[in-house]
Amino acid sequence: MKQRIEIKAMFENIVDEVENGMLEPIEALIISKTMENCAKHLKELYTDEALIHAEKWSGQTMNGYEITSKNGATRYKFDHIEEYATFKDGLKQMESTYKDAYLSAQKGNVIVDSDGVIVPQAEPVFGKEQIVLKLSK
Repeated sequence: MKQRIEIKAMFENIVDEVENGMLEPIEALIISKTMENCAKHLKELYTDEALIHAEKWSGQTMNGYEITSKNGATRYKFDHIEEYATFKDGLKQMESTYKDAYLSAQKGNVIVDSDGVIVPQAEPVFGKEQIVLKLSK
């Protein structure tokens, strides 16, 4: 429980420092990235071991968190089915053609198919601008 209080206090301290101009927002993001990497590492290290012990803790509460375990979702693979693989390849080719039609139109060109029909353009969806934090070597 002490660790959770310390983490929360550290978070509040970072927020206060940014709001009071003592810490740049980008520095707060770098701290956040470092904490995220540490949390991922802890999860990788101890998830398997924690799953072994989860049954004895199931339904109980620890540090404000109720503990349960459940099976992962069922997923299906289709790539080994020839008909599916052919369809998927055709879809990729179609998407590429529509994307090329859009990119060509941006340059003032038009793509037509073998019958002389104008190929429809894909509609671009632009992602939100992001800050990329990469640990320098």
